[in-house]
Amino acid sequence: MLLLAEGSSIQFNPQVEISLDVDRFLHETRLEASPEEIEHALSLYTGDLLEDIYDDWCVSERERLRQVWLGTLDRYSQILQATGKVNEALKSVQIWVNAEPFDEAAQRRLMSLYALTGERAKAIQTYHSFARSLVEELDTEPLPETQSLLQSIQSGQALVETDALKVIRTPRRSVIPRPQVFSTLPFIGRQSEIATLEDAYRGAAEGSGRLVLVTGEAGIGKTRLLQEYLALHPDFSGLQSACYELDSMVPFAPLRQALENSPLLDELANTQFPPAWATTLTPIFPELMRQFPGANFSSHQVDGVSLREALVNLIIYLSGTCQNPPLLLILDDLHWADTPTWELLASLTRRVLSTQLLIIGLFRVEDLPAERRPLLRTIQRSDSLRTLDLPRLSPGQTADLARQLNPREASDSIFFQRLYQETEGNPFFIVETVRALQETGGAQNPLPVTAIPNSIQRVIEARLDRLGTDSHEALACAAAIGRSFTYPLLQEILADSSEKIIIFIEEWLQRGLVVEGVQG
Repeated sequence: MLLLAEGSSIQFNPQVEISLDVDRFLHETRLEASPEEIEHALSLYTGDLLEDIYDDWCVSERERLRQVWLGTLDRYSQILQATGKVNEALKSVQIWVNAEPFDEAAQRRLMSLYALTGERAKAIQTYHSFARSLVEELDTEPLPETQSLLQSIQSGQALVETDALKVIRTPRRSVIPRPQVFSTLPFIGRQSEIATLEDAYRGAAEGSGRLVLVTGEAGIGKTRLLQEYLALHPDFSGLQSACYELDSMVPFAPLRQALENSPLLDELANTQFPPAWATTLTPIFPELMRQFPGANFSSHQVDGVSLREALVNLIIYLSGTCQNPPLLLILDDLHWADTPTWELLASLTRRVLSTQLLIIGLFRVEDLPAERRPLLRTIQRSDSLRTLDLPRLSPGQTADLARQLNPREASDSIFFQRLYQETEGNPFFIVETVRALQETGGAQNPLPVTAIPNSIQRVIEARLDRLGTDSHEALACAAAIGRSFTYPLLQEILADSSEKIIIFIEEWLQRGLVVEGVQG
């Protein structure tokens, strides 16, 4: 049996062997993968991950897999080119260009391959078509490198075949979730939060590092805020990773992922002699033993404290060698991070003030496990910390967002008022509610309370699933009372002890499921 169900929980049967295409794809795109494995991996990628899901966890993972795919297309084209299969390399690069039409690296590769095959006219046509799109869509022109390549092609000196067939080691690609060139969703408000991030960025660039924690409930726009901010610094240097609930027991899982997918780790390999602490990192980065064959690597088991301090030293070292400071370390969904990662962050906050390092962590306080809350409190006492607790949108901002999503309802103030009442200013809820109404024929006045979009239901269900059975049933009774309830009335309905009900309410408050009114 593939699925096991017990009570309100469901899980995959651990005794059944399951093959996941995502796991296979990642395995066959590793650095040491053979050309045959890479070719098969590319055939597995038939589209972006769960394109209709807009949860924060899915957006970052979807973008990470997409960046791996794009990097593999580039890498595979170089392998094909090196073996003389230039026409097949062209097909790989064309897929890359179609997926990212404004990626100039892809456009330059396409131009170079056309020139290599003797189709100089197509190479020149590719440039002019791309330049025209840039002017029409972005009001800008190609980069100097792209213009220089055009001039070389026009003069007949673009590529000598022996040079073109040299395979350049493909660097690790950053998996920073980048905003789409044309975002389908408007960005409303958050000017003060952007300003705080910009101030922290400037301070870190000048040698006064910072840790910025961005908090807020699911759907509040933490990842979107990050994407909009990073768009202001397209050439930043960074390490980025998302944390996952299934990895919450794996030590330093997000840090390992961030470093493995970044070209910055190569900076350590470029040193003639490794720092003393580098030998401690071999349990999680075994490739260091190959990069430093003459180094004295200990065969003894490394303890967690030594490994943590070595990672701290590595991150600070990378911030010091960063060619475009500051170095950004970005961790999304930090509430799922393992305890050693939180301990590492606590260690970094004590040293970050004198570095060119900016750490940005995104998480939901209500989902942070109790055993990691003392570490959060330790971090909160640091002078290097800045906290951005994202509020819900105001009624005016809700109306602005709805107008941009559905201009046909631009003057319907009653609709906007009702929309705010139902969504309470949560951007994700606003977007999904307006979309659901558009799919059913436009705004309805009043809004149908029972027609909650499936995407919103999934967010709510995920939060409710973390409650115990008794707490869940008590919350259902509270919800049946209405949008607000009093403690005496809830106690009368539940007919339970006051101590138990107080524990329930404290849990609901902590998880953001209820909000305490002004009268208590």
